[in-house]
Amino acid sequence: MSNEVYHASPGLNKSKLDMVLDDPASLKWVQDCPVDDEKLKTLDFGSAFHTAVLEPELFDDLYAVEPDVNKRTNAGKQEIKDFIEVNGYKTILTAPEYKKLKLMAGSAMAHPTVQTLIENKTGTEVSIFADDPETGLLLKSRNDLESEISDMKFISDLKTIDRLDSIPKSIHEYHYHIQEHHYKTVYRLHHGKEPDGFLFIFVAKTIELGRYPVKVVELDQPTREVGEILWEDAINKYMECEKTNNWPGITKMSLPHWVFNSH
Repeated sequence: MSNEVYHASPGLNKSKLDMVLDDPASLKWVQDCPVDDEKLKTLDFGSAFHTAVLEPELFDDLYAVEPDVNKRTNAGKQEIKDFIEVNGYKTILTAPEYKKLKLMAGSAMAHPTVQTLIENKTGTEVSIFADDPETGLLLKSRNDLESEISDMKFISDLKTIDRLDSIPKSIHEYHYHIQEHHYKTVYRLHHGKEPDGFLFIFVAKTIELGRYPVKVVELDQPTREVGEILWEDAINKYMECEKTNNWPGITKMSLPHWVFNSH
């Protein structure tokens, strides 16, 4: 199943739960807001990176590298025109973007744990749908990487991040602890039991000493427990919004804290 088909399919995913927690009206807005189709073809670096690492055999079918030519000359303009005619249906990368992408993908694959997970993969970009008997909701998730090592099942999620030292902040800001609980719940409902392990693979987008650092992360138990509580809160909030057809969308704002501190 393609990523586009997955996102268009019914089911409650982690992204929707995030919106419900932050601003329930945004969920309805996303569903009803018109989309500029031309902007959808702009580069999503994270998607390109996922393909380069997890499904490299598909990369050339989805992406093309723009030739480095002088676009102000007639010859350069013609070369770009010919390139677009052949590759117009693909997402276009500039040469610097492609270089960074390949170096980051190479950095990920150089990490021994990542190597082991990919060498023992049983699936990539795996879409799962499951009915939750407790809530009656259809839940869904899309696992970046599934692996089996010594009869143990692992789900791994690949993330790009500015710097590795911002991982704890990102876990909180982007609700990765909620994501883990959601994915494990959908997996359990579908397979009958949870995976044996859930890992996050972080690859930095900021270069250090000529390399893009990599870290494989497993959340500790207190963080998982917070994720479970927030997930249950989001589920209950979503069900209440659905039941009442009321999707609150007013956010109270304040002046920056430094304004108050200056008086």
